[in-house]
Amino acid sequence: MDENDQQAILEGHGGIGVLCVTDFAVGERVSMRTETGEELCGTVARVKHSLEFVYVRWDDDERQKKKVRKDRLTKVPFSHSRGGVVKEEEEEQQEKNGEAGIEEGRPSVCSNSVFSIMTGDIVMNRFEVTEPLGEGGTAVVWKGVDTETGKPVAIKRIVHKLSKMLYDRELDVLYTNASNPRVPSIIGEVKDDCVVVMEYVGQKSVKDYAMPGPTNRPKILGCDSYSVAIGMITALRSLHERGWAHRDVKPANFVVTDCPDAHKAANLMLVDFGLSKSFVRERKQGGDKEAWPNMVCNDEDSDKEWCIRDEAQRSGSFRGTTMYASRRAHDGMDVGRADDLIGVVYTFLDLVNGGLSWREYTRGHKKDKRKVKSLKDFSDPTNKWCPCEVLEGNPQFKEKLRGLVDYLESVFWEQDPDYDRVVKDLKEAASFADSSGERGAVKITWGGV
Repeated sequence: MDENDQQAILEGHGGIGVLCVTDFAVGERVSMRTETGEELCGTVARVKHSLEFVYVRWDDDERQKKKVRKDRLTKVPFSHSRGGVVKEEEEEQQEKNGEAGIEEGRPSVCSNSVFSIMTGDIVMNRFEVTEPLGEGGTAVVWKGVDTETGKPVAIKRIVHKLSKMLYDRELDVLYTNASNPRVPSIIGEVKDDCVVVMEYVGQKSVKDYAMPGPTNRPKILGCDSYSVAIGMITALRSLHERGWAHRDVKPANFVVTDCPDAHKAANLMLVDFGLSKSFVRERKQGGDKEAWPNMVCNDEDSDKEWCIRDEAQRSGSFRGTTMYASRRAHDGMDVGRADDLIGVVYTFLDLVNGGLSWREYTRGHKKDKRKVKSLKDFSDPTNKWCPCEVLEGNPQFKEKLRGLVDYLESVFWEQDPDYDRVVKDLKEAASFADSSGERGAVKITWGGV
């Protein structure tokens, strides 16, 4: 069910109240007592200040936003609810299990999370919060201004129950990519509150420009779709050269910084690194594995040798976004560079066709990850991946993408994918898509970039 169609009454929790004028901020912790006396805690996920409702992600069901009347909610600091407290036994288990324990879902949060951000606040005695930019499943982002330089900044706070792990991962990526022109520069941090201040690179992502809604979306010209795809590959390759796989490739994680020309790469900045993971480690003295020659390091690490780490054992846990994740991600495997590129191919296909056949199984009552994985089997000729005539009437397009996905799925985890081949195949596929002039494809209206 679309969130705009949800009932005003919280399903299973009962009761509605009267109009309330109290305003809430995205990311604030709230609580509500039900008619049965149960106290629910959650995080504000979406706000429309002109309405009497807000959307809340309750701790016991963070997969969906629930529409709730403001008068039923009480503001609480993060440390008063599940999102800000870790039981002693869970902390001990995390220390024993390390990252594996965290990935099983045991909460890990920043230590002093009695903190919220609102417009007009001053962060770190320097950065003034000016407006909200957006929120996702793990974080909320505001636009701000550096009062010392006058330059705009982005202020991000991790609010997920695994905030400490996600925050530390984000910082690791930002610091090791300090020289990466496709990753925002880090300006400051408030570790206790899981806040990071970064270079402001823009407000609109590929999703905002090319995918304005989940339904009735236009088909995008192949040349424009190709421009987006090679922009994504350029950004990802730059990240991979520094030893990181993104692991959550999707249109919303690529911010558009200028207007691309047809057949040329869109200038995109890569964001949101909470699920990213390094696929390299420092090579032991004397050499235990072959050195990886492609590593690009910051100056302080330039004297080190690096090698590809061993592939982690299958965890069984899914990480990523169902729509664009590779089939290996569905299997809970250690995903890497080739899986990132598969996400690019799915995005390209989504743009060209105005949708993917597995979209209906990624949300709502039809949500079914097994079904999504089966529909992503491009080697199965009976699969109709996209509900669009460009595939049915253009076998060259279909076979080109089928061959590309087959290649990427055959790349071993430790192997370097052939980026040039991926670019070449997508260019040919774009040409095949545009060779059919009857499918009603349109250009992306970039405007205002």
